[in-house]
Amino acid sequence: KVLPRGEILVHGGDLAYPHPTDEVYEERLFSVYDQAFPASDTNELLVPLKKNQPASSSEPPPKAYMIPGNHDWIDGLDTYTKQVLHRSSIGGWQLPQDMPYFALKLPHNWWLFGLDLALEDDMDMVQYGYFARLAEEKMGPDDKVIIVTHCPPWLIDWFFGVDKRAHKLLRQLITGPLRGRTRLRLAGDLHFYLRHQFHRYDNGDVSCTPYEPT
Repeated sequence: KVLPRGEILVHGGDLAYPHPTDEVYEERLFSVYDQAFPASDTNELLVPLKKNQPASSSEPPPKAYMIPGNHDWIDGLDTYTKQVLHRSSIGGWQLPQDMPYFALKLPHNWWLFGLDLALEDDMDMVQYGYFARLAEEKMGPDDKVIIVTHCPPWLIDWFFGVDKRAHKLLRQLITGPLRGRTRLRLAGDLHFYLRHQFHRYDNGDVSCTPYEPT
């Protein structure tokens, strides 16, 4: 059974790793998207030359939204701004963002908030005001919110024993303007990769131990 293509794709950062340069974005981000969904002669016409310009077809292209991570912030977000916010498309996806954070209204009274936590693992007052006004003026009492961040601060705080007063604006948004409407939090960042190597000894014994590069 062939299902319809998703209308949106959300990339939760880091977009650049280990550091943000034009070359890193091109080799490790854009080339991957280009191979996954190339811009064909057809969908190239669907992708507008400028952000948020109406598409030239009745069938709009899918959209991609991308929040920066701490590695994208190493250069003060300069490369991210040029490569994402000033870019109209990536592969066959349109890039409608003009800010490093965003809110999407989804079907069935769901919302998705993409937060930019910068290098402090917290939002600034301008971003807090944006989401707070949205919650107070646009959302209904039964609406539900998915929050996407580039790292899971609730888990990192527990692991490192960070003071619970950290991320005060993020906490205030969840407990204040959203008032229990946050139903799901999604994050990446933590890497659980472990490679094992197989070794056969002269006496015939074998072992499989974590790989330690020399």
